[in-house]
Amino acid sequence: MGNRPVLTRPLPAACAAALALLLAGCAETLTEKAAPPPVAPKPSPLAAPPAPAPKTAREPGAEEALRIDREAAAESEKGEHAYRKDDFAAAERRFQAALRLRPGALHALTGLAWTLYDSERPDEAYPHFRKAHALFPEDRSAERGLAYLYYRYGRRKEARDILGSLDKKQWPELANIEIELAARARRGLPPPKTLSETPAPPAKKEESKQARATKPAGEVKPAAEAKEPEKTKAPMPKKAKRAAKKPSAPALGAARHPH
Repeated sequence: MGNRPVLTRPLPAACAAALALLLAGCAETLTEKAAPPPVAPKPSPLAAPPAPAPKTAREPGAEEALRIDREAAAESEKGEHAYRKDDFAAAERRFQAALRLRPGALHALTGLAWTLYDSERPDEAYPHFRKAHALFPEDRSAERGLAYLYYRYGRRKEARDILGSLDKKQWPELANIEIELAARARRGLPPPKTLSETPAPPAKKEESKQARATKPAGEVKPAAEAKEPEKTKAPMPKKAKRAAKKPSAPALGAARHPH
């Protein structure tokens, strides 16, 4: 028997198609394995800038403001120390200095108001109490001082609205005010009034030229009536010693007050 040639039969069409797809998949797999790794994209020039570092330096003027605050607080504290020692002149100077540095500072406002009040100058204290109460309506020190002055000026309803009652045992200062008002009455002085309620003195009427011209010639003006001798004013009695002692000095702060 000799060598016979191997006879191959042609594949069916369906098998040929399947074989082609299989070969194509292998080629794609080899291509993917041979592909180089992707390169990371470069950052865009329009990317958001990094967050700014926190500022360590203060804004311009902050150091100066802090220095003024410290000086004002120091003056106000010295004013309170002087007030506690009843050195009202020194206390007034210190509180005024603090207000020049920081106008409207609560501690200096109420400190100056109580200094004037306790040095027998309540009418001068009144505008400072009003300003403190307008700026800091929740402050009890400013409220109490304003209520005492309302009582002194006869505005009892407003004083009661602030204090809650006009009980002199609860508020001994009201008894001191009654002593002052009685002393004024004995001297024939009218009750004190706030500046806005004090009537202005009547203006002097000048004699018209026509009236002067119609006066008969040689008319002698009547002699001025002799003035009655001025009564010697009795010294005002000092206020009764306050029943309540001054409270200990609170810590320096916005709601701090010397009285």
